[in-house]
Amino acid sequence: MRRKLLTIFICLLVAVSLVSCGRVNNPIDTHGKSAVNITEESADESLPTPVAKTEKTVALKKTEKAEEVKNEKSQGKNETIVNSITDESNSGGKAEEAEKGVFKCTLSVRCDTVFKNITELDKEKAEVLPKNGIIYPQTEVVFYEGESVFNVLTREFKKNRIHIDFVNTPMYNTIYIKGISNLYERDCGELSGWIYAVNGKIPSCGCSQYILSTGDKIEFVYTCDLGNDIDLK
Repeated sequence: MRRKLLTIFICLLVAVSLVSCGRVNNPIDTHGKSAVNITEESADESLPTPVAKTEKTVALKKTEKAEEVKNEKSQGKNETIVNSITDESNSGGKAEEAEKGVFKCTLSVRCDTVFKNITELDKEKAEVLPKNGIIYPQTEVVFYEGESVFNVLTREFKKNRIHIDFVNTPMYNTIYIKGISNLYERDCGELSGWIYAVNGKIPSCGCSQYILSTGDKIEFVYTCDLGNDIDLK
């Protein structure tokens, strides 16, 4: 009898031990799922699948491409506007030049009167003078607001390498032209020398004092008789 009871007792202990081991290795939560299964599902939900990641990458690239195209169109539109503004600004013509203080006039220099008094002129100088007496043909030139006849004359002569000799008289605040193209005053008689006219009239002031207006016609002419032999056109 004791042996049977001991055997039963041992069997009960083994059974209790097995049940206890099963609970510890696989505990049950309140939802009827094991803790291990919950952890695996949480890990699956927190990490995106490769397919989802690929879709997001493709969507991101499409968005970036769309932004690039939009920026290119916007840049092209801006460039067109700039070109249009530039074209319009270049078409201003004379009105825009006037607004900037840039004007135009004509300038000519001649000494044809000398050939009517060639006997008075030194032979060496007569040989270097232009045959038609035109030292500087009538040409439209640019001048700036507030400039004088003298400013235009010296600038154009410098550009075309034409000789000019003048005297500055501070007492009268004026400049006198002594020689042009090596032709000086009194080279063709005592009454000979250079005079200038604007719009067909001889001013009463020196060429450095005469302030130009747009469209003025400037003429420098060599006279052999104090201007009495000059035909101003």
